[in-house]
Amino acid sequence: MIFKTVAKLCAEYLEAMFYAFKVVESDLVLRLVSVKESKLYKGLQKRCNSVDSNLNHFVESLDCLVDPEYRWKYFFDLIRESMLREDQASKAKAARIAGLLIENVTREERKYIGRRIGLNNREFARTYGQKVRDAFGDDGKELLNMTYNEFVTAITDVFYEVNDK
Repeated sequence: MIFKTVAKLCAEYLEAMFYAFKVVESDLVLRLVSVKESKLYKGLQKRCNSVDSNLNHFVESLDCLVDPEYRWKYFFDLIRESMLREDQASKAKAARIAGLLIENVTREERKYIGRRIGLNNREFARTYGQKVRDAFGDDGKELLNMTYNEFVTAITDVFYEVNDK
């Protein structure tokens, strides 16, 4: 029932649904891993991925308006929470989150807006990007083989440097 209603809304008002979906998409993926497998999520994602790239440019540009330090802290807290559990499923979740952190905060280029990420984002990426990638790996997968204490050791310098900024 819900799927049919949402599908109908998307068919008639895709542009209106697009922004709302994009805003919650990463949070859904991070917090509710099983959601990615649902018919509703896959259908929404497929429709939103087919949208005019101007909307994707817009959403990506809006994301760059959020201070990279805030995005860093958000992702870092989620990674820390997952690493505390020290089981493989939690480490896998931490690695996925680290991959999103790396894409979102440590890169000087984005998929839709390219290098037009803004001065604050560029400076943050240049200052901390390589340090974060050294700690987590280029895709976050280094976390899979770390204990919580190794994670803390690997990221402590960067964490304090960012937070003392």
